[in-house]
This record gives sequence, C-alpha cells and structure tokens, in this order.
Amino acid sequence: MINNTPEKQIIKTQVGDVEILLPQLTNIPVAIRQQPTALWRAEPELDNGGNQKLKPNGKPRISKAPRNASGYNISKLKPEQWSTFGDCSKAFKPSQFSGTGILLQASSGIVGIDLDDVTELFQKRPELKSILKDAISKKVYCETSPSGKGLRMFVCGSLSDNKGKRQGGIELYSDKSFLTVTGLQTWPGDVIDAQWLVDALLTMICASGTAPNSLPAVSPSAIPQVSKVNAQLVAKLAAWAANEHPRLWGGRWDEPPQLVLEKKYDSQSEADMALAGHIAREAVNEGAAPNTLEATVMAVFEQSAQYRPDKRRTMVNHTIPKVVESALENSGLFKPLIDEVNERFGLIEGVGIYDKSRGCFVSDQQFRQLYSNRHVELSGGAA
Repeated sequence: MINNTPEKQIIKTQVGDVEILLPQLTNIPVAIRQQPTALWRAEPELDNGGNQKLKPNGKPRISKAPRNASGYNISKLKPEQWSTFGDCSKAFKPSQFSGTGILLQASSGIVGIDLDDVTELFQKRPELKSILKDAISKKVYCETSPSGKGLRMFVCGSLSDNKGKRQGGIELYSDKSFLTVTGLQTWPGDVIDAQWLVDALLTMICASGTAPNSLPAVSPSAIPQVSKVNAQLVAKLAAWAANEHPRLWGGRWDEPPQLVLEKKYDSQSEADMALAGHIAREAVNEGAAPNTLEATVMAVFEQSAQYRPDKRRTMVNHTIPKVVESALENSGLFKPLIDEVNERFGLIEGVGIYDKSRGCFVSDQQFRQLYSNRHVELSGGAA
C-alpha cells in the first residue's frame, strides 16, 4: 500500500457502523480525470420495508448513487448531466459527500474492475493472487475502494458486448456504469493497456462453472416488447413528463417541494412509483393500446434521470404493472365489465360466489374461466 492513512467517514446503519475512506483526489490519474465525473454520498441501502439490505456476507449494503454538486441524483444514461473532474473536486466537501466517481462509456476504451473484499476473494479464488502479481509487475493502476476492503483497477481495454460482468465478488464494467474513485493507490501504476487482465478475469469467473451475470440482469420474459411501442407517443410522453413533473423527471425526488401541493417523497422507490404512475395515466389519456402500455411506460421512464439500470427488474416486474393496472382501472375502460360482474354475481361471505342469472353457486375456477378471456377494445389493441 503506497497511500497515506486516509481520512474516514462513519456511516450508521441498522446493523452497525460502516467506515468509508475519503478520497485523495490529487492522486487520481489523468486518464480517469478526463471522464465525466460525479459526486456521491454513502447512504444505507434499504428495502421496501425500510430494513437494511445486506450483502451475501452479511455486511450492510451502502448506496453510492451519482449526484451533481447540488446533491441531486443524476442518470448514468445522461452524460450531459455530469461534470468535469475539476468541478467535482472543487465541490467536494466531506460534510456533504463521500467522494467522486466516473461514468464509464464504451467510447472511452476504459474498463473498470471492482474486486469486492479481497481477503474473502483470496480464500475463495486463490488463483486471483497470481493475476494480481502480474498486474503489480506491469504497473496496472489500482486503488483501494471506499470500503477499504476492496480493490478498484482501471485499464485500457474492452468487454465484448460492453455489458458489465460480475461473478462472486469480481465485477467488470465498460459502459453506462458509475464507479467510485479514491486515489488511494495500492501500488505504483497508471491506466495502461491491459486487455490481458480483462481476459484473465473473465476466464477465471467463467471457469467457476456458471457464466458471469450480464448487467442489468433481467430475464428475457420480463422485458417489455418494445417492438409494440409507438416511438412518437414515447417522445410526446417524455416531453409531457419533463414539463409537468420536472422534479421527478430530473431525478430530484429528494428536493424540497417548491409548491404547497407538491408531494414530498420518503424514498426513491416511492418517487419511481409516482413518476411511472403519471406517465401511465397520461399514456391512457393519449389512447395508448392497453397491450402496449407497460412497454410504453418503461420506454418513457428510461429516459428520465429517475431511472437506474440496477432497478430495472423491479420496475419491469412490479412497479410498471402496478401503475398500469391502476391507470386502466381509474380510466373507466373496465367499468362496463365491472358493472356486469356486480349485477350478475354476488359474493356470500363464507359460502361462495352466487350467479343470480342462473340461481346457483359457481366455483372460483368457473368464475375465472368465464372472465379470463374477456378483453376491452381500445384503438390499436386489446387487453
């Protein structure tokens, strides 16, 4: 280790305190300084129930979302929201932020390598030691991660599909990814051509018996059918959302409301739900076909600063279907069908479903079969 003893922040979580090493910005190489840069603040990562999320090793997860100098979240998909390294260095104050980080883009030709908790990694993957010895001898740039337990390396190279790869504490990124930088160099080095290192790590994690996860990890069945999306409608809805809900659209969900009637959001997940709901309702008003609504809302939401690729699975599987269902129910499209059900059937508590038109009870299965294939016609499709 060649860095001096760094200053620390103490982050309190539900399961104990976490130490965060503050960066030594003057030690960061020029190649990294040339990339789009953001600030970040360490915060406990909570689940929807407000409980501390934990890593597989039982340690608390810490959120490191990129932020601008005003402290508002910015998007990895919108490089124009990012700043220069110089501006972020001037804005960095330990009382407000925990450090800086860069936006990796395929065009930069830089691969970021994240090794989480190397002590544990060496125990699980002893072959990693020889790879790091080669990295030391070839003077690959390497720094200590903010946790003080991991290593972060940056090299000139590429990933075959530009998608992040991770497996068992070894992660590689090259595009649309945010990685923190500390300048806490572990050995003398610089950002040099080291495709051999990228290939060696990919070979090692693939040899574990399972292919590395590509990020974001979303199963094909969970991805909306974007081929059904009307591009003009998506553009119109995006412009509408940016104009009508600028605070949410800009990812500034935690910004204090400026108007009396503006809502205050207790979490980013709540803000996600709110923005997606606004988009879904407007999409219905614009006449989007019900069978394209989920894909349309997702396509619009992705353009906002509120979108985070690591939350895509949650958005696709839970948030988007929920807001679309609510938008359709409140639109009145299903009212005739609901009225028909209420007129014909009655639920007798503890007995069952009574069909008033036939004068008899029907089973749950019979009721479901009767309405499972019903649909509501709307211009362009059905649901």
